[in-house]
Amino acid sequence: MKRRGGSVSDPAGGYRGGALIVCRRGGIIPLGKMLLRSMGCFDVHGTMVSNNGLVFIINDLKPRIMFVEAGLYHDATPFRMEELAAQLPGLKIAAFSLGNYSDSVAIEFKYRKLQGYINLEDGISEFRRGLKKILKGDRYFSKMTEMQESMTDKEPNVGIDCTAREREVLKLVVNGLTSEQIAKQLNISIRTVEDHRGNLLEKHHAANTVELTRLSLYLGYARVDEFHFYRDGEGGQYAG
Repeated sequence: MKRRGGSVSDPAGGYRGGALIVCRRGGIIPLGKMLLRSMGCFDVHGTMVSNNGLVFIINDLKPRIMFVEAGLYHDATPFRMEELAAQLPGLKIAAFSLGNYSDSVAIEFKYRKLQGYINLEDGISEFRRGLKKILKGDRYFSKMTEMQESMTDKEPNVGIDCTAREREVLKLVVNGLTSEQIAKQLNISIRTVEDHRGNLLEKHHAANTVELTRLSLYLGYARVDEFHFYRDGEGGQYAG
């Protein structure tokens, strides 16, 4: 077993351990352990660590699969888990929700190629059925998620890579600048700014600027200390 750059390389292909539960509320961990052990998965660990320390915990425990609470990073959880899966390719990642997680966001777990998503709102029997399938190595997504996908008009653009110009526009958008102000700042047309804004919303599957700003914060594309909010008519240059 070799460790490189904070990840684990398993010559046998995949991680060798049991399961890791990652959640925001400590009370979920003992319940999760009990449920998984009732299904024959006895090597179960839990943590409430959600920052960079999570990678070190994974490297130490070497779980075969990780179950992450859907609301761990709020709307950004699917994106964060996609990044983690790319960093730790031997680890299978599935998400779970005990309720009150947006179906329009939950569908991202499927688009981001994760192992699965189970939702207690489907009922306990369906929740257990989905959990069993995931433990067997199958992909499974909740009924509500599948219904949400069936209502989607077009195939999603799952790419999250942004151009350098889009990053510039994003930073100005989250600072509250209008399209007209951004166009003046970057010396481009308002139409071009609107095109960039539309691309950013589509790439991040954000419904509006508020959601895009929230995702930018959770994904680390923007920091609070970089915010320099403007009043209408303020003509100063952005210096972030």
